[in-house]
Amino acid sequence: MLAPHKGCRSKATAILVDKNIHVQKGDAQAKFWIIVDEIEITEAFSYNFTSANKRQVKKIIYQNFDIIVDAWFNHFVKIKDE
Repeated sequence: MLAPHKGCRSKATAILVDKNIHVQKGDAQAKFWIIVDEIEITEAFSYNFTSANKRQVKKIIYQNFDIIVDAWFNHFVKIKDE
């Protein structure tokens, strides 16, 4: 599980699974696909997130893109090797 960005005041949580991130804050949730080769993020779905909240989440993902992708690969390569 990835903690919220240090500059983020929300108590949202984010989990990277199958090159996508699931985000939850209260009763709001969203899923964003991570397109590594293009350094791109696309929204798969969102529920109860405002447009401003979604922009904030995408900004946090972009600011931490390399960290998130590295964590994803380290996690799943480790599982694959076990």
